[in-house]
Amino acid sequence: MDPARMRAVTRSHLSLACLVAALALGGPALAQSPTPTPTPTPTPTPVPALVVPATTTYYGAPNGGRYDAANVVFEPDGTLWSASANENVIARFGADRKQVTRWAMPTDAAPSYLLKEADGTFWVAELGGFKIGKFDPATGQLKEWPDSSRRQTAIVKGDDGTLWIPETAGVLAHFEPATGTYTYYRSSSTAVNVASLSYPFRDADGSIWAGDFLLGTIVRFSPDASKLTRWVLPDPYSAPSKICRGPDGAIWITLYSAGQLARLDPATNELKLYTIGLGSLPYDIHVYKDRLIFTDQLYGEVILLDPTARTPDSTQTVEPTEAPTATTVVQVNPTTTTVTSTTVDVAAPVLTPISGSGFPGISSYPAGYSGAWGMAIDEVRGRIYFGTTGNVGELLPPSAATSTDRYLPSAASIGGAGGVRWTTQVVSWNKGTPSATDGTTAPISFTERLLPTGWIVGLSPAVALSLDPGKLLLQLDPIGEEMGGPDTAGALRFSSGGNPDDFFSWGRVVRTREDGGTFGTARNSLRAGDGVGAGESAFLFGPSDAGVRLNVGLLVVEAAKGSVSVVDSGGTTRATFRYDWPGGYHAQGSDVFSLFGLPQLPSARVVFTVDSGRVLPFGTAIEPGTSDPFALDFFGPTAPATVQWILGAARGGGPLGPGARTDLQLFNPGTSAATVNLVFRPGHREGDPPAGGAQPHAQVTVPPGQVIVVRDVLGAGMGLDGVVGTLDFVSDVPVVAFALVRTADASGRYGYGIRGLADPSSTYDGSRAVFLSASDSGYDVMESELEVTNPTDAPTTCALVAYTDAGEEAGRRTITLAPKEVLRFPAAWYSLAGFGAPVGRLEVVPDPGSKNVFAVLLRQDKKSGDTDGVLPFTVPR
Repeated sequence: MDPARMRAVTRSHLSLACLVAALALGGPALAQSPTPTPTPTPTPTPVPALVVPATTTYYGAPNGGRYDAANVVFEPDGTLWSASANENVIARFGADRKQVTRWAMPTDAAPSYLLKEADGTFWVAELGGFKIGKFDPATGQLKEWPDSSRRQTAIVKGDDGTLWIPETAGVLAHFEPATGTYTYYRSSSTAVNVASLSYPFRDADGSIWAGDFLLGTIVRFSPDASKLTRWVLPDPYSAPSKICRGPDGAIWITLYSAGQLARLDPATNELKLYTIGLGSLPYDIHVYKDRLIFTDQLYGEVILLDPTARTPDSTQTVEPTEAPTATTVVQVNPTTTTVTSTTVDVAAPVLTPISGSGFPGISSYPAGYSGAWGMAIDEVRGRIYFGTTGNVGELLPPSAATSTDRYLPSAASIGGAGGVRWTTQVVSWNKGTPSATDGTTAPISFTERLLPTGWIVGLSPAVALSLDPGKLLLQLDPIGEEMGGPDTAGALRFSSGGNPDDFFSWGRVVRTREDGGTFGTARNSLRAGDGVGAGESAFLFGPSDAGVRLNVGLLVVEAAKGSVSVVDSGGTTRATFRYDWPGGYHAQGSDVFSLFGLPQLPSARVVFTVDSGRVLPFGTAIEPGTSDPFALDFFGPTAPATVQWILGAARGGGPLGPGARTDLQLFNPGTSAATVNLVFRPGHREGDPPAGGAQPHAQVTVPPGQVIVVRDVLGAGMGLDGVVGTLDFVSDVPVVAFALVRTADASGRYGYGIRGLADPSSTYDGSRAVFLSASDSGYDVMESELEVTNPTDAPTTCALVAYTDAGEEAGRRTITLAPKEVLRFPAAWYSLAGFGAPVGRLEVVPDPGSKNVFAVLLRQDKKSGDTDGVLPFTVPR
């Protein structure tokens, strides 16, 4: 093969040009504004930015008013709690979001903050009533202790069960509910003045932090409140509001009136300021996946800041001053009342796609109606909750754009253990169907987007591309290169315009050795309809051997609830995990057995059930030593069959050579034992005589509900060696089959997995089998062997056609297969075209009136020897 004759791969790239969406203006709620009167600000000017999509939905009640509490509380079952100072209610949204219950508080109470206790009761900060309340939703009982100071902002709890409450009178109150005692701590120094404290943060050592939003300072009280330390901010009108300790260990503060985030390092007194946007009013702040996430009250946004990717606008040193505190002690008696509740239906939520704007290190989402207040993060369910006008809202991952999107459910551009680097190669194809009206073909514009594992707000690498009719596009690392998202993993989503039925894609996740050789695993892209829907279940086989690492995950294409279970080979469920994830959410775990707290269970099944929605399961097993991955196909409810074929089975032959062995896994989902008769059809090269003699065969029994492993099925089971071909079998009870074809060298095993195929998976007259990734690029680079099987009892004729990456026909051959014959074509693309290519299209097209055929492409890296068993797309002729 002459490498100089290889055709170059052409690429078409379109930049992803986007603008910030227009933002609706709205005023913040007076009840929760840290400054008495918001300052009017001009409308921000839109500037070019990267669009970061998401989805929102809202849960509102008739006449619900503003859910403007300083926080949102969610419980493990998904129940949400919030409050409205403006509407003077506490509200509970049920876990199913179908109803909301609201408790009307006493006149002028203005509940602003909820602190949940383990017994289900809540401590309530009452902004209007200057009281601390203890509310029991089960009985409606409200016990209130009057506070002689004014406007409790929020509450934190000490280790001893007592409460700490910063107040707008400039004092820190320590409240002991058992005795009704308030101890007020205030600065005893006129030089270290404190005027009005904002929301508290209790540090790990018991210190209480708060901002003074009237004087523009940051205040820290010692754990016993006997001393305070104050840092004066450069802008006395910045109105520091909420505080948290960030992922970098520093103190982070929202500067409400300055439209900034501040980072204070108490050890060095270094202050960094990050400007968010002209006129924004940053409010509630939390740590989120090594980032800072906060709400904006003016524009109703949820905003994310990545401090590792954002340069501060200014850096300076602010020297602290200290002062002892003076105390006042007041004891009060509580009063108890019963508040009434009403329960109403929540309006049916509507999922709304939104376009956030992304800049280096910062991204924002228009999420709230006329402001966004308290916020809570539910990383377990992949949701971010926030209070807004008339609703509690959810910020969710970007769901599928259309049902015609294609997905590679497992993709990565990341570093791995031992310095290994994993990347994902992608080949895309525009089939280029001629128009029914004028016969013309058209380019396809499509977007590649990464749906990150666990959904990371603000992280949505994407690129927009265009592909001419008939052409292939090869990308060696689109996540890290074209999409600009190195060190990320998840699923790849392809959204195409024009005729989406003309768009196809294939991917291979690989690791590269020092000599340039690769170990990897390949998959064809899927559509949502290929997944598992409501009321269905699916499973994949776990490795049959010890030491093989098992990665398993789900891509949720429609918001889904269900479970993932590990079932041992004997049929006993060993562990179960319940999930409730929104559409667009990607989850994966490794090693699955250790995540479930289980020992490695050979040939266990990982079972996916779907109560509602739709998911695409996936799995990968990684061999020790080589780190060679092989894809684990999932088997849905239609997978069990009585007649099946496994292509590319080998024993001491084929691309994997003398060491090749085939292990077979069989599962019997029925209630009676299955007798499985196995027959092997050896493949031969065109022009060579087929193997003669009796057909090699074996018989195995699979107990009901169990998995069995047939080791070295061709060698130990049938006495064969030096063969590669098709294994077909007939069983009296429907079974599911999966084969591993592997060999080994000094570093360990490598090879491929391939599923049992039933008759509907073959290519019939009127259709064609299309391989997008045929590669014959040198004897020491890549080589693709094609195997074609006639599963029928009559001769069949088909054409083998090679196309270049530009869509030009490069070679064609017509072959006829005898009944049950298996033909092998090493370096198939090269043998048809007469020259090599790093990537080309290979098609198997049955002649009109001919019988159906099966085809597989064994695509081998000649440096490492690793081989992918690639099955075709079946498309109309």
